[in-house]
Amino acid sequence: MQPDWIIQSSIIPPGVVDGNTITWEINEVFEPGDSMTLSYTLRVPRSAFGQIENLVTATPEEGEPFTDESTVMVSCTTPVTGIFDSTRSKVVAGVLMIIISGAYLAFEKFDIISVNALHSAKGGINKRYGKEAKVSKSRKRFERDW
Repeated sequence: MQPDWIIQSSIIPPGVVDGNTITWEINEVFEPGDSMTLSYTLRVPRSAFGQIENLVTATPEEGEPFTDESTVMVSCTTPVTGIFDSTRSKVVAGVLMIIISGAYLAFEKFDIISVNALHSAKGGINKRYGKEAKVSKSRKRFERDW
């Protein structure tokens, strides 16, 4: 354990950090069988994942100090999202994307065809009913009447 791994605000009850040691001053009387919880949190870098030894030493005012130790296994796992956790869901998502993109391209071509058709129809309508059509009709009548 490195001193900079300790999150100071997590030490409960408040204690003093000296190197990789946390010291708590406890002014309570304990009877046999009593217990107290002291806690702290470490932020362990990925390079130090593995086993971390935790050694606790209690020094009473009267009597001999006693110790306890614990080994903690530190690791990190990436949470599973559930969306793409299997090959089948990845394949289905890929096929859906291909179908959607194909439909988009088909409708884009349809839009171009429909716009061209509208321009053609508009041109035909203009030739039949527009100003040009009226002028040519008037010319034909004029030439016929002479």
